[in-house]
Amino acid sequence: MDTRGQPPIDLRWLAGYMDGEAYFGVNANRGIVISIANTHKPSLDYIQSALGGAVYAHNKTKTSLKPHWRPQYRWQILGKRAAEVSQLVLPYLHEKKEQAKLLVQYYDLGYGRSVVKNITPELKQRRAEIKEEITRLKHIAFSKRRTN
Repeated sequence: MDTRGQPPIDLRWLAGYMDGEAYFGVNANRGIVISIANTHKPSLDYIQSALGGAVYAHNKTKTSLKPHWRPQYRWQILGKRAAEVSQLVLPYLHEKKEQAKLLVQYYDLGYGRSVVKNITPELKQRRAEIKEEITRLKHIAFSKRRTN
């Protein structure tokens, strides 16, 4: 994804979609991640064609799926590209703006096996703090929605 040019997607639309549907987080195995789960696959395919990442069937094998439920799909982007997407939508995000900022901060602290292998205690602590803050923000957003 070339972030120097305008991506072929309306960033305001994408930010709104992400505010409602996206997960911004730190995955223990794959670093930073943005994912969107939804039943409308064409929207996820559109995002993937503009920004990269992958779209795949999600919860396909769950035994609790009911026959009348529609299939769910997930778009996911990882690492450097997740940081780039976060920066692109940051000016337009509302609910998940702080999570996106923290995701970029986490990435900016260093990424990849060489960083993890040679991590200082201070860096390890800061990364843990950012991860905890992202998790805390998710719970705040959820509790606000449940009380309204």
